[in-house]
Amino acid sequence: MPDITQQYNQTFVEFNPQQQANLAIEQLRKLQIADGAFTALPTGRTVTLNLPQSWSWMN
Repeated sequence: MPDITQQYNQTFVEFNPQQQANLAIEQLRKLQIADGAFTALPTGRTVTLNLPQSWSWMN
């Protein structure tokens, strides 16, 4: 399987997958409510995701 540089024939010098993942998790934390569900703005409706315990960042 080709890497992203080969796939798109571009060089991503500034791309840091770990940093991007951390930023995404931080954004998700802002949307997570006390019971572990996520709010769907702007309505405040919630979505419950059943993620493996090993994925938890709240522990």
